[in-house]
Amino acid sequence: MAAPSLRETQRWLAGLILDPARLEDAGLAPSTVIAADDATARVRLGAYTGGYPARIEEALAETFPALRHVLGVSSFHALMHRYLPHVPAGIYNLNDAGDALPDYLSRDPIAADVPLAVDLARLELAVQGAFHATLGPAFDSAQLGGWTLDDWDAAVVRFQPGVALVRSPWPIHDVWQARTQPRESIDIVVEGRPQSVLAYRAGASLLVTVIDEREAGVFASLLAGETLGATMGALAADGGTTDAVAQWLAGWVGRGLVAGCER
Repeated sequence: MAAPSLRETQRWLAGLILDPARLEDAGLAPSTVIAADDATARVRLGAYTGGYPARIEEALAETFPALRHVLGVSSFHALMHRYLPHVPAGIYNLNDAGDALPDYLSRDPIAADVPLAVDLARLELAVQGAFHATLGPAFDSAQLGGWTLDDWDAAVVRFQPGVALVRSPWPIHDVWQARTQPRESIDIVVEGRPQSVLAYRAGASLLVTVIDEREAGVFASLLAGETLGATMGALAADGGTTDAVAQWLAGWVGRGLVAGCER
């Protein structure tokens, strides 16, 4: 029998790492590239099958500290092992290991047991994205001085890298803020308390703030690439005012969230 190719050996090893129970299976044919006998191969492979999940869990605990705090150490550990096969393939940075976790959580039993877990994970992933973002030059609003009403109507706002909005029917900001408090001391009312949370960088500072629902609706529309005219039309239909949009836009520019405004 021909020796396995490098690619076949890599895929075999990846399968073992993602499913360590296979180490106890009788057939370890590719192990001949690691050791002359299965017993020695199992010992050597154990360093990889045990080390990889541990590194992934450490990385996810760093990215999702509030989720870990809410679930507790043992439940978080069990979740990480269920999530392990869903870690995005081909990642080169452990910071990216949790990119698929919010989507996975929506299908995990935890979504029923702890309904706010999915949105809390989305917020923590947004916080990480904002923290690691490379900001562009500050936006100079003076260039908008000669714009006509038609220009403004067709304007598209570009936000800085890492700017994210997470809207939830749960008070995810309050829960996120409580991530360092002793669990027994936390007393947060979660029912009927929706929160929309902005995560962004301002210089060297990471900011995570709550905004009201109407501002969040406008922000979400612009973040998705809608024109200012279409966004303000939708707001007006909902009873909002253009003055409010102007104030919000000025505030976003002032806080450094805006990277550009184009016709």
